[in-house]
Amino acid sequence: MSDTQVIIFSKERTLQLNSLITSLLHFSDLTENNIAILFKTKKQISYQKLFDKYECQFVEERSFLNDVKEIIQTNNKKYCMFLVDDLIIRDYFSIDVMESILDLDNDVTTFSLRLGDNILDGISPKFKVLPNSVLTWRTNKSYGKSWNYIWELSSSMYRSEFVNSYLEECNPEYVNFPNPLESYYYGCNPSQYVTKNRLLRKLKFFRKTEAKGMASFNLSKAFTQGVNLVANRNINYKDYYSPLKLHEKFLDGYGIDYLSLSNILNEKPNAGISHFNLIKYES
Repeated sequence: MSDTQVIIFSKERTLQLNSLITSLLHFSDLTENNIAILFKTKKQISYQKLFDKYECQFVEERSFLNDVKEIIQTNNKKYCMFLVDDLIIRDYFSIDVMESILDLDNDVTTFSLRLGDNILDGISPKFKVLPNSVLTWRTNKSYGKSWNYIWELSSSMYRSEFVNSYLEECNPEYVNFPNPLESYYYGCNPSQYVTKNRLLRKLKFFRKTEAKGMASFNLSKAFTQGVNLVANRNINYKDYYSPLKLHEKFLDGYGIDYLSLSNILNEKPNAGISHFNLIKYES
């Protein structure tokens, strides 16, 4: 039985969430009772069809940081894996293997599903090759962002002890949705606990920039598909599909054709609209 609690963050993306859960159950040894969905939506985009379909734990967001803490503490698993609803699984992987790496190697902080030697982003690390097609490496600022991004919520597994310790540092007034939960770790944004002074900020977070161990499979097992934006972020972005349009497609029986992605060798962790293809699963 898996000792991993999966938490999926979802906002107004019923079609993508359904496709993620379906692909996750198809390509891994996880079961529905290992999966919790922390979701936020609006009246026009109901999650009821997903409630009826899956035996996952659905938690409607009330107080984001407290909700995350409660899911982890209530389920009391040794490991915690975070996913976002626009992630898609494209190849087989074993949760047992991921757990064993974190269990046996205390130097490895995170195990990522989106990384692998197919990713060509910055300078590839000096990999150590382990059994079960697992790669490990030490972070180094010369490698670039992908290979150093220890704390991310798209596709990574951690020890729950590590996660709980970090969550206790977070300011709930600032960490109120997934994006600042990532950025707060690096001290990149000011809050009452993170000073705007760059030197003091570096001193507060200097341990988080030290070299740490990361792991992945030799071939990435998943990638994100950025076809729409649901977070409140001040960036120039144009949706490929609106959340409402995809919800209507979901109600009509459509989903992402995840089975066609097995032979895709994406070069970036986020493939964007590339390879995003809908097929009808239900009549």
